[in-house]
Amino acid sequence: MENDARNLKIDIPTLVAISIVAWVLAVSLHEIAGHAVPALLMGLDVRLATSTGVDIPSDQVPYDLWSSSKAKTLLAGGTLVNFLTGTIALHLLHFRKPTSTAFKYFLWLLTTFCFVIVIMYLVTTTAMGAGDWIGFIQGLNPRNLYIAIIIGTGILFALPGYALPLQEWMPDLRGNRLTLLKITFIPVLALTITQILSTLRSPYRNELGGQNPLVSSAFVCIHLVIWAIPVNLIPFPRSSKGIESIGLGRSPL
Repeated sequence: MENDARNLKIDIPTLVAISIVAWVLAVSLHEIAGHAVPALLMGLDVRLATSTGVDIPSDQVPYDLWSSSKAKTLLAGGTLVNFLTGTIALHLLHFRKPTSTAFKYFLWLLTTFCFVIVIMYLVTTTAMGAGDWIGFIQGLNPRNLYIAIIIGTGILFALPGYALPLQEWMPDLRGNRLTLLKITFIPVLALTITQILSTLRSPYRNELGGQNPLVSSAFVCIHLVIWAIPVNLIPFPRSSKGIESIGLGRSPL
């Protein structure tokens, strides 16, 4: 085990590249497949769709539309797309048994990023009275009961959403803390820089509060730091695979 740990190679540029691709895919699917596509299907004019937001002119949206089932589909779509994407990636990781270590990293990170976004939207943003799910319950009563149900759903999902990707992919790295730090915090740092850079030319960068992409980007990155801390401090759950299973050379997906 100690010899394997000393000989284990993690190619940092490859890990950074995989992390960026997985992150951009997770947030783009949330905004484009989850929000922009349903809006187009509803007949709305989507002026802009990027990884940092979707622009739907408010003057073209009648008030009663926002309380309709179509609008609720639009609002819930981002979270549901992330849940489905993460679930598919986790199943591919489990059943397909990809031979490329780089592709395993990609599936693991995509699953993790998607599940963290789901938990953030269901629990944190809803508890703060913001986000898609607060819009989803507009016109529903009793309001506080629906908020509690949404937050409760997120809390119930949080444990398997955290544990299953680790149990499927992460070997026991006790005694090899540097490797564990690399494969958790380097992806978080890479996506943080990517997300901040993506907001620099965003048309929403002067918005206030949660509509500002820089604020929302910092918010999601904080959640991923919160994810990485217990992964490094708590040595379970873990996969039964050997440490050599996560060796990453400089190779394509």
